[in-house]
Amino acid sequence: MTPQIAQPVSHLDEVTSICVSRDNSLVFTVSRDAHLFIWSLLSTKNDDYDMDTDMPKTKMSKQPFHIIQSIKAHEETILGMTLVRSDAQHHCLVTGSVDKKIKIWTVTNNKNEDKCSIKRLKTDTTISGPVSFVAGQ
Repeated sequence: MTPQIAQPVSHLDEVTSICVSRDNSLVFTVSRDAHLFIWSLLSTKNDDYDMDTDMPKTKMSKQPFHIIQSIKAHEETILGMTLVRSDAQHHCLVTGSVDKKIKIWTVTNNKNEDKCSIKRLKTDTTISGPVSFVAGQ
């Protein structure tokens, strides 16, 4: 019997939008499966420290993307997403869905632990017409 290799968790349906953080450390994806995924492009090695700051150095991962956070962001297909603000640790995303809701998300990135926390602002905006996104920044 051939051993099975664990496959990374991924979207269950077509990806509808992708955004990359300004520092190129994170990729945000949304899909028809109504989920928001945060993928890390970085890895840290505990044995490789910066002598000036005594903090772990961050290097580009030799591994493929890996998911550090996944949430069900909407009740129906997410049609689009845009990255409104992005710096080294804080990101602001806006998502729009077939469920007629626009949601604003704040993401805090802790690169040293390869973790993110994601929070939705308390107020959702319900719209009466279709949602479409225009890329910008």
